[in-house]
Amino acid sequence: MKYAVEIIAAFVRNAHTKRALHNVDADPRLNFWRLTQGNCLDMAVIEWCKLFGSDHKVHQSAHWKNVIPAREHDEFRRGLHAAAGMSAAEWRKYWDHMKSYRDNQAAHFNEEYLRPENDPHFPELGPGLEAAYFYYERLLAIMDDQGIVHHFPADIRAYCKRFAAQVETAAKAAIDATEHMEERVR
Repeated sequence: MKYAVEIIAAFVRNAHTKRALHNVDADPRLNFWRLTQGNCLDMAVIEWCKLFGSDHKVHQSAHWKNVIPAREHDEFRRGLHAAAGMSAAEWRKYWDHMKSYRDNQAAHFNEEYLRPENDPHFPELGPGLEAAYFYYERLLAIMDDQGIVHHFPADIRAYCKRFAAQVETAAKAAIDATEHMEERVR
């Protein structure tokens, strides 16, 4: 269970770092910043898929279906949809997009996926964050019920708010520090 919390932490940190960099400079001049933003997005999607993508028992043991007891799956799924602000059909469409991006661009390469007629676009991380917050809160409740000692933040949203503010401050300072640089490698 703790490993699932750690994967959630990796996802939310990458998602908030990507957002912070984008907020500070949405269209960076340096390839360094473009690459950093892209890597944060790719890693966020890969981590999210460990939690919500394939539910293979051996290869994806942190997937919610492999952690939450089977008798609670329907309740969890309803809560997940509500947390993400989506119907079951909307969630499926979102899930398909996240998994497709992971399978065709972030973790593997599929030229067909990137063709303009296939309307490739980057995933929106907002619903994914809400789903991760929901899963995190459920995991902490289970650990507390089972008496599992941990040092994870009790309030994931408050933690993420503090983390995002610090990352945005760091991103601003870092981007400002490279402001004078010109891209020399094209």
